[in-house]
Amino acid sequence: MLIPVYNSREHLKRLLPALFDTGLAIMILDDGSTDGLIEAEIHPAQFVRFPQNRGKGAVLRDGFEMARAAGFDFALTLDADGQHPVTSVPAFLKSIKEPTDFVIGHRNWNMTNMPWSRIVSNTVTSWLLSRRTGLKIYDSQIGFRCYPLVNPELWSVPEGGFQFESAIFLKIRTCGLNLKWVDVPVIYDDEPSHMHHFRDTWKFIRFYLRSFWT
Repeated sequence: MLIPVYNSREHLKRLLPALFDTGLAIMILDDGSTDGLIEAEIHPAQFVRFPQNRGKGAVLRDGFEMARAAGFDFALTLDADGQHPVTSVPAFLKSIKEPTDFVIGHRNWNMTNMPWSRIVSNTVTSWLLSRRTGLKIYDSQIGFRCYPLVNPELWSVPEGGFQFESAIFLKIRTCGLNLKWVDVPVIYDDEPSHMHHFRDTWKFIRFYLRSFWT
């Protein structure tokens, strides 16, 4: 399990007991945090600290390579902000039948108190990516995913930050993967997000337009 973190020390400390209960190997990917997180606080999870903040996509790429080199076939990712229910992890694992299965969480937007800007942003980007890829994409922005590590081409995308998770969808068919969805509850506690929705939506638009010429 890969957990990318950036200045999420207190959230992570609250989340860790539930993560350890899954029995999965856990790797914390610290993207240049300045909040004083130390390895002793997250033991026995593996702790990888990057000296500079490079964005979520960059640390996930490195995490996938490390997990693959260690002999793992899949890497389950979730964010440290507590908005991804650890209780849904068994549903992801149960959905895996083949080494090429790529399982992603699907939130029910009709049952949420999330801000309208987040819902609109996700709805629009999911629709555009569905049109672009020919796949049915329900939730393009969720970080709760189980990535197959069989083909490193999947994460060989130039995008960093949050656009990385959108760019991945363009690789699914060329990598011969099976896209699957798992329903997950929406947990939203009005905490600030590292995602800046208008700025990141603009970055998504630029990525989306570039994808037609690359």
